[in-house]
Amino acid sequence: MIPLNINGDIRHFTDRSIYKLKSVLPYWGLSLNDQYQVAPLFSDKMIRINVDSPSLFHSIEEYVQHTGLSLINKKDQPLDFDIQYHSDGQHEFSIAAENKTYHFKPLTDHPTSVSRLIFKQIWLPVKVKNTTIILGNNNMQRPAEWIAYILLQYAHSQPLSPISHISMSDYQEFVKDVLYQINKKFAECQMLKEFWPSVPSEPDIVENQFQNTIADQEKEGIAEEKPIIHEEEILESHPFQPFKPKLNEHDIDDPEPINPFVKKKSRETHQINPFKKKHP
Repeated sequence: MIPLNINGDIRHFTDRSIYKLKSVLPYWGLSLNDQYQVAPLFSDKMIRINVDSPSLFHSIEEYVQHTGLSLINKKDQPLDFDIQYHSDGQHEFSIAAENKTYHFKPLTDHPTSVSRLIFKQIWLPVKVKNTTIILGNNNMQRPAEWIAYILLQYAHSQPLSPISHISMSDYQEFVKDVLYQINKKFAECQMLKEFWPSVPSEPDIVENQFQNTIADQEKEGIAEEKPIIHEEEILESHPFQPFKPKLNEHDIDDPEPINPFVKKKSRETHQINPFKKKHP
């Protein structure tokens, strides 16, 4: 067993667990140093954003405070992200960059894999400055979480490692034993109901927070998974590499209405590998 220093608390993990944890930590903006101490990954990174709501800015800071990332909220300087509100009644979260708008449907149903849960299907399509994040409502809590996922992806300079080998049960144990000890607010967004009773500390407070979260989700209803909408075209909803510079036009698949009396034409499909680097 290997002793791991987690925010001053020493916990023991097997070699196999450490190997898996090293793949997960960068997704949270964390790293494991040579002394087996979980440490912030972005202590040398700064992101400039423009957001009119002080409460939204503060909530975003809370989600990423464990990463060491510095956030600057100013209008009169070059921006990485400009956060705006524009409710069209259809899209909760959109990103506009390089004269294109990408509409996202964040995860609301029960995730089938860690890859779907970890960023709630919010992926950064292109990594460029002066990107606009468009919020479809003025509810501060969930947009702050979604923006945090975008900032984490933007802060990375290298592609993230695959996590397909991480089971949901292993991931939930890491969330409970590691992330929850470092940033409870961020950890609560990563925990599933069936794993929640095992959280050891502050049971009354945690239970109330969890019940409020479940109540909010029940009000919204269980949504059927829908893909990202790119202008008037639909992208496949499989996770893709969040740091590649541009989306490949071959990843786009135009929808067509279903006619039960007409035989559907076959067409070539392309499987997306989210972690395979493209060669020039």
